[in-house]
Amino acid sequence: MERVDAWMACFALAMALVWGLARWNGMLGGGRSGWWRRKSQQRADCRQHFMAAAHLLARARRQRKELADEGRRSRGKSSSLARDAIRECDVAIACDPRDAAPHIVKALALQHLGHLTAALRSLNTALSPPASKSLTESERVEALIKRASISLDAFKTKRGVKAAIADLEECLALDSSPQSAAADAARQMLASCYQRMGGGASRVHE
Repeated sequence: MERVDAWMACFALAMALVWGLARWNGMLGGGRSGWWRRKSQQRADCRQHFMAAAHLLARARRQRKELADEGRRSRGKSSSLARDAIRECDVAIACDPRDAAPHIVKALALQHLGHLTAALRSLNTALSPPASKSLTESERVEALIKRASISLDAFKTKRGVKAAIADLEECLALDSSPQSAAADAARQMLASCYQRMGGGASRVHE
């Protein structure tokens, strides 16, 4: 699970960087019309809030890790940063609700705060149309793995396991490469799910 969390943190920050560069390129290559300039500015504002959210979440994770390393329990600062990240995500979502990225980062921030059901709602939005159309195949795989992980934590019953199995099977349908770290993580999680359901690990995709 720690490997999945690390990948998702890197995934969120990578999206912030890629989309930040895309925003810059869009501003350089934008048209001359007032409409285009307004649309370009709106997109730039959305990305700015998204990048701020990703940065705040990274700081929250780093703060929590430092506290854990020091053996301290107080999480006030880390939680405050995560709440700030959620607020930035909400602004970005209001700008462009069809962009999956802010929904995913919001889900990660909610998970950081322990609000697992709310985190699942945000991931459900990101993985459903129209927001899902903005995801690449690899991004969808990462988001599905994260949703499966949260489902297992949120629901300590067969409901959570069945939901996780559905997501992990979709992951492997999209990416079953032996060289894929995401696929490897999905296989390991799926094997654990099948064992919890009493089916053993033999059903896992090869």
